[in-house]
Amino acid sequence: MTVITLRQFTPLIGKRKLCEERVRKAGKIFENNGAKIRIGRIIAGDSANNLLLFGAFENFAKLGEHREKMSVEPSLMRLQEERDADPGSTMLGPDVYSTVYGDVAEGYNSVLYREYNVQRENLSKLVNIIPEIEKINENIDYKIIAAVPVISSNLGRMIVGYYFRSMSDLGAGIDG
Repeated sequence: MTVITLRQFTPLIGKRKLCEERVRKAGKIFENNGAKIRIGRIIAGDSANNLLLFGAFENFAKLGEHREKMSVEPSLMRLQEERDADPGSTMLGPDVYSTVYGDVAEGYNSVLYREYNVQRENLSKLVNIIPEIEKINENIDYKIIAAVPVISSNLGRMIVGYYFRSMSDLGAGIDG
């Protein structure tokens, strides 16, 4: 199991560069304090052009330790003061997820996320078909991760990430 935090940033008009700088700065602060970080940009769909800041932890205890460190981290407090004085984005989250299949795939930098609404009692059925999904494109180099929200406004869903090495590979995966 991996615990994943997710923050989504919507840049304000004229503040994209400021937003990107702050997301990278926050990511570095989190990373320097023990989180595995991934930053991404949504390129299509309802939230296109938003930035994502993911943090990964080996378990909830490690996430709790990290959160305690962050609550007194001077550099993060300064960054929050900058954000309060001159907002560059709106932020959603952090939401917290737990993996139920696979793991974060290092070196696979193009990701297609799909969100499936599922009642908790049907979750295991959905997880059990993921190996079958993997076989569909077994000739393409990709990885699958599935996670369910633990802290979020919508708990009745599962997020499945299809990790590819490149956008070309992602396109070939969709074609397949």
